[in-house]
Amino acid sequence: MWRKGGKSREVRSVAFPVVNRNGSDRLVYVYCIASLAERGSPKTSHHGFAEVLFRYRGVASEKDPLWTFFDTIPSKIHIVGDSFQLAVVIADRMTRYGFSKSETIIATGCLPDHDGTVGVVDEAEFDRKLDLLFNEAPPNSLFIFPKGNSVEATHDKLRRLREERGVNCKPIENLDEVKFLWETDGAIIGTKVVTAGFVALAIVVYIVWRWGQDSPPVESWPVSAEVISRSVNTAGENGAYHTQMCPRLLVALSKVGIQGYKCTPSKGTPENIERVLENPTNISFVQLDVYAKKASEQPEKFKKKLSVIRSDIACEGLWMVTKNPTLNNYSEILASAQDIAFILPAKESGSAASFAFLQTNDLKRLGHVPEINKRYVDDATAVLNEVANDDSAVGFFVQFAHPENADIKLMAQKKLKVIPVVSNEILDIRQNGLSVYQRQTFNLRSRNIFAGAMEATTACALVAVITGAPEEAFGSDRDKINAQRRLIQKVHDVPAEELRPQESQVTAIIGYAGALTEKVMEELAALVENMRRMIERLSK
Repeated sequence: MWRKGGKSREVRSVAFPVVNRNGSDRLVYVYCIASLAERGSPKTSHHGFAEVLFRYRGVASEKDPLWTFFDTIPSKIHIVGDSFQLAVVIADRMTRYGFSKSETIIATGCLPDHDGTVGVVDEAEFDRKLDLLFNEAPPNSLFIFPKGNSVEATHDKLRRLREERGVNCKPIENLDEVKFLWETDGAIIGTKVVTAGFVALAIVVYIVWRWGQDSPPVESWPVSAEVISRSVNTAGENGAYHTQMCPRLLVALSKVGIQGYKCTPSKGTPENIERVLENPTNISFVQLDVYAKKASEQPEKFKKKLSVIRSDIACEGLWMVTKNPTLNNYSEILASAQDIAFILPAKESGSAASFAFLQTNDLKRLGHVPEINKRYVDDATAVLNEVANDDSAVGFFVQFAHPENADIKLMAQKKLKVIPVVSNEILDIRQNGLSVYQRQTFNLRSRNIFAGAMEATTACALVAVITGAPEEAFGSDRDKINAQRRLIQKVHDVPAEELRPQESQVTAIIGYAGALTEKVMEELAALVENMRRMIERLSK
């Protein structure tokens, strides 16, 4: 996750398993922020973190390294032993050097020496950690552990983790064996800072080249108006899922000999989920927040019948827009939520489901919006037009912000005020260990398309790819089970950049500038928290 202006970078997807005597075993996530402009010693309240960080920065002979801040999720947790060390050093290097992996990384192992050797975890402790991962490891996560713990006694549990939980298990002897996690083409390792103008030019040149080289028009690839056994369910025919992501997925599948899939439009995530439940060999693009809401309503059904293959290819912006002069931030919307008229896309849309999901996770504020205050219109375009003609209403919709998205252009042309949807509660929502939302800055730069340049920072919903769970879908038919497992593995292994939408050479770039700067994020989160407390006091 990149912060605004490239000035800082954060990682919150690296975790380590903790087991203790009272049985309250859990995954603990490392939360790390690195400044790309300031340098200095790492800051952390965990003494053990500081010791291994100083030691391994010394090994790398780093002079004046980037400043980093470390905490854990949950915070203020008591940690015993040294098996957290591998995860902390991995998070430190990913945050400071850059990274391309976005799936959850779980690591256990100590770093006792200065040469990167990964020390073995106690046998009984490691066995309990495997039990913990079987229950809590997010699907498609990467589990890194000492090779010395890959012994006959653990082989069966490691196999089950791979086959039943979809966890990629990687035993290592040395830290250098996982340096692919932080050695990326886009990593900022040196001390030189390239000027913004040059970077922008380089991005434009790259995108133009890539578009000309390998961006197939959707007409070049199979499309089906009806659901078939090998449908890739998208959304609207003009949306990014259907016109860009799906054709790229078909290209990737064809390269590994998987044929017969066709892009199939739909009404959105709710319908895409139902299609996979009915046709387990289908593949569907879904909003992770909507999926999480549906999964919470039918946990056993979703656990048995559906498999989340990945959630690292895109992030759809949660857009709140208004012309109301009294509403300038999310905390002000929350304070007046019961009295605001919200305009939403159709009830069966993914956007309406996202709004409902936010409500269920904020019962005291957004959850108090009465149904009578929600007005549903045809789609996001209708939302924008309605809000533009109503000085008091607030519109909400979820869409992938790419330059050819007519709704993003319309939002700027109508000069609507964009309200960042930012709160710690929203960012902490997780589904089976996966973050449901990220905070993202979208830079909408004008090339005579917008009336003026525009920058908007909001939360965004991760886009996930799902299909049917092999065992539940095909019973005892081993051939079909293995074919489905192969499909899941092949889709999982496609490099994320091969699936992500590519911008056109003739329109503006929407830069994924990452998250808000730390200072602004803290101010916005504080506003929300202060407003929450004020509302609670007034309601007593």
